[in-house]
Amino acid sequence: MITPPKDISPEQAIERQWPLIDRHVWALRLPVRLTSERNSPVEVWYAPGDSELDAARNDPNVKFTKVEKEKCEGASEVAVTLVGFVG
Repeated sequence: MITPPKDISPEQAIERQWPLIDRHVWALRLPVRLTSERNSPVEVWYAPGDSELDAARNDPNVKFTKVEKEKCEGASEVAVTLVGFVG
């Protein structure tokens, strides 16, 4: 889950953390897809907070939003310390 301050959009937070997300995805895919290219496309989607259980149950009311890499305005100005993963 990514929890940005209110003045940072989810898209900005995700794009700012893209290198971490990309590295994690690559680490997860490596044992399964040894022939994958390092720069193969990765899709990142997010859902509203506190919707994990509904998403796991395939609730059609959960709205997912796709994030496009490097298409979010202002993400590079967001301090890395303001966004991140929480457990």
